[in-house]
Order: sequence, then structure tokens, then C-alpha cells
Amino acid sequence: MVSGFHAELDVLESFASKLQGLINQFEQDTRPARQDDCRSVYHTRQLGEFSGSQVLFSQYRAYQAGVRALLAQVQQEITTLRGNVDRVRASYAESDRSNAASFRAGGAW
Repeated sequence: MVSGFHAELDVLESFASKLQGLINQFEQDTRPARQDDCRSVYHTRQLGEFSGSQVLFSQYRAYQAGVRALLAQVQQEITTLRGNVDRVRASYAESDRSNAASFRAGGAW
């Protein structure tokens, strides 16, 4: 009796599709925060003329830049994971095709 390993390619493809949906939703949900001209940006004139307004505005801009960088990094990690899932699925599919061809040709393990 031959025992072996079999990958459920449908499950991997389903996971990859869900991951792509997550990427798409993430892009849509975070688009305003990733834009340089985000409408929620405070301007120094909106913060008033008190002595710390320039410092507060500067800190706010730094915070925004950090959020944008973090969102870009998360998006890249999700995209990389999707690519890895696609490569694994393709590798398993190729192995399945190769094994099937070997059995059709009369090969044995």
C-alpha cells in the first residue's frame, strides 16, 4: 500500500482568494489614511495660534507619516503572503501532474 502526501489545492486556492479579498478591502478601507492630501489633515491655522500649535502640527504630520508607512508595510506583507500561497499551490499542482504522468507511464514508487 502506498501512502503519501496530498495537498488540497482547492483549499489553498480558496485561501488565496480570501487573502486577495482581504487585500482589496484593506486597500479600500485605508485609502484615505494613505493619501498625502488626506482630508482629515489639520492645518496650523485650524489648531490656533497658541505657542505649541506648530509643535502639535509637526507631531501630527509625523504621526500621519508613521501610520501611512505602517499601512503600506501591512499591505506589502499581505501581498507577499498571497504570492507565497500562489507559489505553493502551483508547486503542489505541478507535483500532482508529474506524479500522475509517472503513474500513467507505468512508473511506480
